Amino acid sequence: MSAGLLCRSAWLRRVVLPVLTGSLLAGCGTAAQDEHAQSSLPGLSGLAWVDTDRFLAVHDAKDEGDGAGGNRVSLLRLPRSKSGGLARTPLVVRFPGGVARDLETASPIPGGGLLFAESGQKGGSPRLFVARLADGALVIDRVLPWPVAVDNVEAIEVGRVGGRLVLLFAERGRGQDRTALRWAEFSLEPPAFGAFRTVDWPAVDPVGPRARPVSALTLDRAGRIYVASTHDPDESGPFRSVVWRIGVLAADRDGAPQVRLVEPVRVATLDGCKVESLAVRPTPEGNEQLFVGTDDERYGGILRPLPAAD
Repeated sequence: MSAGLLCRSAWLRRVVLPVLTGSLLAGCGTAAQDEHAQSSLPGLSGLAWVDTDRFLAVHDAKDEGDGAGGNRVSLLRLPRSKSGGLARTPLVVRFPGGVARDLETASPIPGGGLLFAESGQKGGSPRLFVARLADGALVIDRVLPWPVAVDNVEAIEVGRVGGRLVLLFAERGRGQDRTALRWAEFSLEPPAFGAFRTVDWPAVDPVGPRARPVSALTLDRAGRIYVASTHDPDESGPFRSVVWRIGVLAADRDGAPQVRLVEPVRVATLDGCKVESLAVRPTPEGNEQLFVGTDDERYGGILRPLPAAD
């Protein structure tokens, strides 16, 4: 089997995922220069749908020059023809207060804008970044401290309940039999967070000392919650991931946002891949499409849509 990764979904018995050749979008004055052809995408540790066929991806570089050539944020465009391939534009971003470390997750903000976050894995004072795309550049409008203590956040998502914004996030929980999903109302003008509430999500599959109960999460427009769980033995793999639909973010009897967990539904199983990002893309036909992004360490990353769930 030539240059490829093997993943298996709940509907597709065997899917060959070819190594991608990254092409850079032209005409973006803030794009980092990259004169060399890429054999694969860098790892996609976070993913947020932007518009039409474009996504913002973040990369989990820890130190200056580490990972993706030191690049922290990229703009991805889906293939527009059979031979066109996926296009990637590395973005030069000016981070107030110093370059970001270990960006593990990103989310669109309902109503406009983007939110991405440092995981807190490297200690210090991890930050949330409120940003927007403008004329091909990513502009950071606000830098916020994490409103609660965090250890190693793998996933954030911004939803809306009753007209109010809600921040939902989850810790990695590596090697644990469960991890916590936490959520709170928040506002941007002025920046403020309500009290956080918590519910435990138990590890189902994969499990064990090298598993992560949550490596990514996203919401669809109905508020349904999707998470990815992964098995991550080391930088060489082999990896394994499962995408689950686990509940819904909705209003409780008093109108406050609440996470209601349900019996988990297995959406997809991906053998050989470490899913670290999920995003929902509205389609031109009015439906929604769930995308996975992987960070397969030394093997780079992939971006793929999943078949529609039942």
